[in-house]
Amino acid sequence: MKILIAMFLSLHCLYGQISFQKCDRTEIQTIKDSMLTFYSEQLVQAGLFENLQTAKEAAILEWSQEEQSSDKEFFYCHLISPISKDRCGYLVYSIERPTAYFDAVYLEAAYRGQGLGKQILQDIEDLLSSVHDKKFIEHLLWW
Repeated sequence: MKILIAMFLSLHCLYGQISFQKCDRTEIQTIKDSMLTFYSEQLVQAGLFENLQTAKEAAILEWSQEEQSSDKEFFYCHLISPISKDRCGYLVYSIERPTAYFDAVYLEAAYRGQGLGKQILQDIEDLLSSVHDKKFIEHLLWW
């Protein structure tokens, strides 16, 4: 089990290893703001809202309702570059036992278009689908 957790925290990707760093409370708010701004822009672009302010209000309301779900726990972590050791993006996932959901993955512009995001998602999906012991999900809750 400890080996599987270590694999999750340090996934092998195209550039070596992408590390995941758990966020503190202030970092979580920064990630939420970024995520909700992007989502709001997408809502306007899709024609679902006429202006960004209304779209942002709707996005905040929707996310607040998701977070208030008593059965779901959310986790925020930074993606750390294997080369520079700088933060190159973030990952938001949630667990509604026994299922894990990937709510958001963001890569800085310099890391996009190279297959890294796809590889991160594939590695995590492969790892989780290969685990038959549901206690692994329980361990992710405390990471």
